[in-house]
Amino acid sequence: SKGDIFEQVLFSANIEKPWIKNSRFTFNYDFGYLNYNEVTDATNMLNHFRLAAHEKFSIMTLGTGYDVDLLVYPLNDSVTDNGNFAFHKFFLYAKHDITPRIYQQFLVEYGIKDYFNRKAMGDTLSSLQDKERVDRRRMAEYSIGAPIMPKAFFRLRARYTMNDSNARYVNYYDYESYSAIPSLDIRLSRKLKAYTSFNYTKKNYKSRPVTNENYKEKDKLYTAYMELRYLFSKNNAAVLSYTYRGDNSNDSLEKYTENVCSLGWQYTF
Repeated sequence: SKGDIFEQVLFSANIEKPWIKNSRFTFNYDFGYLNYNEVTDATNMLNHFRLAAHEKFSIMTLGTGYDVDLLVYPLNDSVTDNGNFAFHKFFLYAKHDITPRIYQQFLVEYGIKDYFNRKAMGDTLSSLQDKERVDRRRMAEYSIGAPIMPKAFFRLRARYTMNDSNARYVNYYDYESYSAIPSLDIRLSRKLKAYTSFNYTKKNYKSRPVTNENYKEKDKLYTAYMELRYLFSKNNAAVLSYTYRGDNSNDSLEKYTENVCSLGWQYTF
């Protein structure tokens, strides 16, 4: 529809530098701007920073770091409904190289999602507390990766997430989720690469009721992603991608599907 038309700008930068022997420091920065032509309140701007350092010990690598997302809605002046937030995450991981090409990894993460202008819910849907809404999130993930053919590499991630919000009304934003995320990298030729992944997440809300019902909301989220990357040179690549997202929720108001196709150009400095 006309109201769904938007423009999107994406920028990404990465720095990876040796620190001391067997140690490495990385810095990532991503910027995204999404401009909606009709529904202007949905226009948003994202800044993402990630700092990490790791130390390699023979077949084991230990790492830690800090990750932050800063999301703002520059055209939305509402105080209570504005979704501006900073999402701070601290993480630790241990990676074990089973063989030179097969690995397993365990990651734990603790996050704090701080909403700048949104007050936390009180004891009713229409009441607000004096303090800003804050969500605390805990995540644990196990992953394993291995080649399944000479030019194909398979990864599988299993993830558990728990969200605990200070919004008191029936613990509206508290949930537990379980995810399975398989992915596959394939080198089709010297210049052509393919990547595909699938994400299935089951999200169980602890107390959120289904609209006009007395039982809890449960969501089943699906994301499928496919990408073709053609390397024109060492620094230049064209990228064609397709993304499908959907939610098969037991609350009819939460159900949705989304299809996105994109074509882009990537230059590596």
